[in-house]
Amino acid sequence: MPVNLSVPIRLRPSARTLLAIVAAHILAACAPDTTAPVAVVPVATVEITTSRAELVVGESHDFDAVPKSATGAILRDRAVVWQSENEAVASISAAGVLLAKSGGAVGIVATSEGRSTRFVVNVLVPNPVPVLQAITPATINAGITTNFTVIVRGEGFTDASRVRWNDLARPSEYVSPTELRMTVTPNDVAEVGARAVTVVTPGPGGGASAALIFTVEQPAPVITTVAPSQIVAGWGMPFTVVLTGTGFTGATQLFVDDQPRAIEQRTATTIAFRLAPTDVAGARQISIRVGNAAPGGGSATAAFEVLAVPAASLSIELPYEVAWTWAGIRLPLNAVVRSATNRELPDRLVTWGVQSQAVASVTPTGLQGVAVFGNNPGVTTVSAKVDDITTYAQVKVYATPAFDVMYSGGVLGSRHIRRWDIATNNLPRRLNLGMEAMYPAPAPDGAHFAFIGLPGTSAQTDLYVARADGSDVRQLTSDNASDVYPAWSPDGSRIAWVSSRSSGLNIYTARPDGSDVQQLTFARFDDPLPGSGQVATRPSWSPDGRHIVYTVGVNNRSQLWVMNAQGHDKRRLTAPANADDYEPTWSADGRTIAFRRVSRTFPQTSLMRVDAETGAEINNLWLGQIPFAGTPSFSPDGNWLIMSSDVASDAPALYGMPAKEMAQGARPLWPLTLTGGVRDAVWIKR
Repeated sequence: MPVNLSVPIRLRPSARTLLAIVAAHILAACAPDTTAPVAVVPVATVEITTSRAELVVGESHDFDAVPKSATGAILRDRAVVWQSENEAVASISAAGVLLAKSGGAVGIVATSEGRSTRFVVNVLVPNPVPVLQAITPATINAGITTNFTVIVRGEGFTDASRVRWNDLARPSEYVSPTELRMTVTPNDVAEVGARAVTVVTPGPGGGASAALIFTVEQPAPVITTVAPSQIVAGWGMPFTVVLTGTGFTGATQLFVDDQPRAIEQRTATTIAFRLAPTDVAGARQISIRVGNAAPGGGSATAAFEVLAVPAASLSIELPYEVAWTWAGIRLPLNAVVRSATNRELPDRLVTWGVQSQAVASVTPTGLQGVAVFGNNPGVTTVSAKVDDITTYAQVKVYATPAFDVMYSGGVLGSRHIRRWDIATNNLPRRLNLGMEAMYPAPAPDGAHFAFIGLPGTSAQTDLYVARADGSDVRQLTSDNASDVYPAWSPDGSRIAWVSSRSSGLNIYTARPDGSDVQQLTFARFDDPLPGSGQVATRPSWSPDGRHIVYTVGVNNRSQLWVMNAQGHDKRRLTAPANADDYEPTWSADGRTIAFRRVSRTFPQTSLMRVDAETGAEINNLWLGQIPFAGTPSFSPDGNWLIMSSDVASDAPALYGMPAKEMAQGARPLWPLTLTGGVRDAVWIKR
């Protein structure tokens, strides 16, 4: 098979030398036999043709050396011997493979037939991978204005190592294998946040370190001055306050009295904001706080003083328009402080005192209020003081009444009767009568009371009697009529009430067992009779039981009439021209009758007293401060008069006054507000 000699064959240098020797022998054997010897061409030079000037420790490289004749002919048939001048730095095999061992320069010598050449190889030690251990500082406040240096500490740094800031190269200074220094500019730390710091060392070897975090923080604010720092209470216009300090940024927040407040203007050293008249209405200290959020940050506080307006006058105000109370019952008083311009100063603290602790004690309520508690009957003086001004009010304490109070409460569908023990001041107790109940009328001994009941779903009301605790309920009437407004006679022998069992509403009496029913009035809508009218209601017995005062309604007018206990001798007691009279009650001494008068010309309710014989007016106590007050009732001893507010009142309550000193005025009794309304309140013996 023919051989294609045109195909190139690549051989290693040593193989080429051996092949040349074999070829020479073959040619010699085939040559014509001559007697003359063949001259051998000597090696004149050796040339290293494949080389690398630098190697890294651990690397290897194949070197090639070519012997040449004096004419430059390549003598591949000549052997080449390799030698390293420093085996510790690099070694070379017989085949010319160089292995780098340690750093340094090493001479490599190739020799053929006594001729040699030398080549220097630099063996490089690889750079270590840098290790980042700490940066100093690791934090700084945003907004600095000058360059600063960050010291970077770690291991494996070289003079070729560079510090990078968020992966961007920064000017770096090599100090030692364990320390580099980096320059940071104001732009680098203009914004709050985290920056990644790394060290990068180029090859050979080298690499990038793990990152450490440099934090650009909010500065901790500092307040040095507040201008203005104070103002007199009552300033009427908004005004600007300027805080001076350091560490203020665009993210700084302002709080006034712990509430966020808008910042009008700000710089790195000033913050301006506004205070409104409502902020400085009264004397106080306004808290100011500025804060920068994390990272870093913090807060600083300051105070703005609102100065009190000097007091020029002081007075004591009576919320109930009275200055009396019972032992153990609270009486509220208020002080009123005014400036020289007569402006009220509600922010001024008033100091209270009492002349006689035996009579009463005082407990401050707020800045200018006080609660006076009666201790024992008597009269004492309560003092109020502000600045160098003192004023006084006389308070009278009465003995607590020796009676309880019963009244109607609730609303339609849940009306009921409650009893209030004034002596213990406990909350009123609801009596369980087994039905809707209203209009209590105690017996004179307090052992029983009459009332009007509405059992079940019936629309008809009847007269009932029960024990004082609500037990032993007995029904007295059961006719097909509505019964209302019972009243027990002073001797306990009869009960008067109003019924619709005949034409109109009329007054009847019966024994406490329901027997011996007698009709006392004869009201009718057509042709009404004097003393009976169209409606006769609200009977009240005289203390001796001989007479009854009642209300007569005729032609849309309401008047008071008096008759004897048998329904005879009817006489008109009142006939106001522009008013209507309601709900009469006889005083304990029998000399006067109290009732409610409602004006027809303008909305005004008055508590009236007239002479029981003549009807002459004794006094008119306007009850404008007591909305819808009515149904007056004298205590059995004649010392007290109570009234109850109508269910239409926004704050139904029970009111009282000294019956023998009505000039003292009426005031709410405790509790001030009674759930479900207070109507038809009466006294009952304990």
